[in-house]
Amino acid sequence: MEERDNEYSYGEYEIDLKEYVLLLWSKKWLILTITITALLLAGIYTFYIAVPVYQTEASLILSSLNNTQALINLEVNGVNYLKDRKANLSNNKYSDAKLAVEYFAGNEFVQNNRIDLKENKLKVEQSKGTNIIKLTLTGNDSEEIHQNLTEIANVFKKEADQYYNKIIASKQAYLDEINDDINTYNNRIAETNSRLNTLPANINRGTEGLILQTGLSDQLACYLQLRKDLREKKYKLEQELMASHPVEIIDKAVVPTSAIKSRKKLNMAIAGVLGLMIAFFMVFFVEFMREDRD
Repeated sequence: MEERDNEYSYGEYEIDLKEYVLLLWSKKWLILTITITALLLAGIYTFYIAVPVYQTEASLILSSLNNTQALINLEVNGVNYLKDRKANLSNNKYSDAKLAVEYFAGNEFVQNNRIDLKENKLKVEQSKGTNIIKLTLTGNDSEEIHQNLTEIANVFKKEADQYYNKIIASKQAYLDEINDDINTYNNRIAETNSRLNTLPANINRGTEGLILQTGLSDQLACYLQLRKDLREKKYKLEQELMASHPVEIIDKAVVPTSAIKSRKKLNMAIAGVLGLMIAFFMVFFVEFMREDRD
């Protein structure tokens, strides 16, 4: 009994499927017309109406001033050489890639410099594991986005150069102060050595002479240690100055020659599939309404 029911259901399904195929075949010209119409409309939009989207990129390597914090809190012989120069000397947006990305992402840079991006979209990201940031600008006018991104990169570099020159000047002034202190201690060391060498022989043999000699020797040792510390700091600062570099534009923006979102083939394929779906729906809907009336 069950086998008969299954055979009957299968047969009924096969008959219905044949009817659907025949129905679609009988309406083939309607289906074809709707599909071609959809393709024509998609073609007109894609090739004549849709506005192309262009993209251009530029890359910047940030300055090497990340170690400035060590100098800010540096004291030599009780004197803080950078106490009047602490503002914005470290963790700045011109040497820290993350802060640079945040600076651009918050539109602070564009607004402060009155750069009109119009409908163009700026994207900034850090190259992983480097101090390089990549600027990407997209828009509908290839010349315009090239000019905008070139201006953005140049203005940022100009800002960064002003900051960099100020920091380098501060470090150079600090280096000059260290050199002056080294010269001062050189004079004191020479003077102390001279005093030790010219102590009268009769004083050396007495208690007073021993106390004076011990005091001068201790003073000499203190001067020698301070001069040693200053020379080490001088060496480190000189190495840092030699290794320093400002913000550089390593990849300039160029005028894009082709659109990045020219999805012509995809648009046509979607239109063809959508046209077939609409055509099938209309055929079955009309057939359903006809049967319902009957």
